[in-house]
Amino acid sequence: MKERFDFEGTSTGEYREGLYVMYCGKEYPAMYLGIGRFVLYSDVADENFTFPTQDGRYLLQTDLRDEDLTRACEIRMVGIVRSCYESVAVRNILKEGIIISTYNPRLGFELGLKPMKSLGFTGLVDRKILIGIYEERDYLWNPALGICTTLCQVTGTKDKDSWFVDNDRITQLYVVDTKNESKE
Repeated sequence: MKERFDFEGTSTGEYREGLYVMYCGKEYPAMYLGIGRFVLYSDVADENFTFPTQDGRYLLQTDLRDEDLTRACEIRMVGIVRSCYESVAVRNILKEGIIISTYNPRLGFELGLKPMKSLGFTGLVDRKILIGIYEERDYLWNPALGICTTLCQVTGTKDKDSWFVDNDRITQLYVVDTKNESKE
C-alpha cells in the first residue's frame, strides 16, 4: 500500500516517478507519444480534461505548439542515507518501509540489499535509515531556461542554433551574444 510521505525536497509531498508536464500552471503526470506530442492525465474533469479513462482519470492530448504547455520533466525520487550521506534511488514508499536501490555494492551489503539485474542492489529498509527524500528532475523541455530538449524530430535549424542528438534526445542550445561571453 502506497503512503503519503512528506519531505522538504518534494513539491507535492508524495512519491512520484516518471514524466510530468506543466499545463496551465499546474503539473500533471504525462506520457510522451513522439514527435512533440503528449497525453496528460488529471484526477478531475474540467474544460481541458474531458476524455474519461478506465482508471477514473481524465486525459488531454496536446503538443509543443500549445501555449499552455510550458515545461516537461522526468522526475525520480532520491533518498540520502543517514550513515554515509550517499544518495540512493527510492523505488516505492510503503507502510512497512522504503524500497531503495543503489549500484554501490559496499552500501548494498551494509544495508542488506539483494542484487537485482537491472536495478542494482535493491531491498526494503526502515525509514530511519534515510535522512530525507527529494525529487530529482531532468528537464526535457523548459523554455524558461532557454534550453529546449524534446524527443521530437528536427526539421531544420537557424544559423545561431546548435542541435545535438544523444540517446534519442534532441537538444537545442540557444546562444545569446553579449559583450564578452555567450550563454547556453
